[in-house]
Amino acid sequence: MTKRFAIVLGTLLALSGIAQGEEVDGGAAMEMPASNEPPPVVLPAPAHDHTRHLKMATLWLSHAREASGTSWQPDSSPVYGTHLVINGWMLMFHYAVFGVFDQMYGPRGSSALFAPDWGMAHVQHELLGGIAKLKVMMSLEPGLIPPRGYPLLLQTGETYQGEPLHDVQHPHNLFMELALDYSHELGNSGVAVEIYGGPVGEPALGPTAFMHRESAALDPLAPITHHDLDSTHVSFGVVTAAVYTRQFKVESSFFNGHEPDEHRWGFNAIALNSWSARLQWAPCPGFVSQVSYGHLSSPELLEPGQDQDRFTASSTINWRFSYDGNWATTLAYGYKVQANLPVSGVLAETNLNADGHSNVFARFEWAQRTPDDLNLGPGFAPRLEWPRRRSRISTKSIPSSTSSRAWASRGCCRSCRTRWRTCTGTQRSRGC
Repeated sequence: MTKRFAIVLGTLLALSGIAQGEEVDGGAAMEMPASNEPPPVVLPAPAHDHTRHLKMATLWLSHAREASGTSWQPDSSPVYGTHLVINGWMLMFHYAVFGVFDQMYGPRGSSALFAPDWGMAHVQHELLGGIAKLKVMMSLEPGLIPPRGYPLLLQTGETYQGEPLHDVQHPHNLFMELALDYSHELGNSGVAVEIYGGPVGEPALGPTAFMHRESAALDPLAPITHHDLDSTHVSFGVVTAAVYTRQFKVESSFFNGHEPDEHRWGFNAIALNSWSARLQWAPCPGFVSQVSYGHLSSPELLEPGQDQDRFTASSTINWRFSYDGNWATTLAYGYKVQANLPVSGVLAETNLNADGHSNVFARFEWAQRTPDDLNLGPGFAPRLEWPRRRSRISTKSIPSSTSSRAWASRGCCRSCRTRWRTCTGTQRSRGC
């Protein structure tokens, strides 16, 4: 079994809100007020705290429920960061920086010193009886992570210098989210509508992105199943419409299904060429579940014309057992089909914050990968009538599964995915 070893040299850094465990509303869901008067904040606050009379969310939902894009997380989740209220405007700031030395062993492994990071800003104000928000998320990973990415065995997705990435996690873009959101209750019906969109954002597909999930808060590495579940969290062009109550949310998005290119410091071309739909359910303060489906147009830059259909389902459980103690766990399943080849992945992750200072986290993943995903080439299946050459990669480190041998058993060229006997010399020169 391939060994994986990582030494975390640094830990999560944040503003005073993280250091002291400050929260806007304690993460607990607020009871629906009997009148139009705003309910008080759950946690005690100083006399000068203006958030007591500030409407934080439509339908008086907990501010803690808001996660990446338009996704939900449990109401009991802690809300870290620094919060300010100025003349009816609420501002929230949060950032995280990790210092990591990562060593992946085996013939496919490597090592790197890098710093995953992100910063978020959230500005909101009441507008026309609803709530308008500006969401901004940025990262310096293009300068703090190697251009090709950091070592992560069996990870796939995106490209670098004209080659598909494998066994590394790519750095994220400077702009990860820049979007506007507006929500409004329809009278006093307990039903609200929401419109979300911008040049870069997250569509209604998959669970909350991993860097926003409380269950992954202290894990510095991306999940191996990232591109099976929530890789669309950075989409250059997105528009989402939603209808929701206090327990259910139905939403649909049009967005750019292309993966971002390797030029991480700027914007990619904006397009709305893909679509998705999602149903979210929050029956109690400690639980949120979602199912979603999306059709992505040519997600991989090196495989134009090959669309992808993706289905995801996930549940997050959050247990707030003390003022500073919290335990969050997420279970997720992703299934995608591209070029008539199905691939799936399963994730289970948990993060236990014992007292606001001591954390224990763990992640388990099961993922299917094809020889094409891992750049194995025809040497992976020498029994076929392919030109003989020595494979540079030991197949002992690759899980044996029917799915991972699918392309080889079909006798397909890994670059153009046509039958090997009909593959042209030009196509073979691309690395077949």
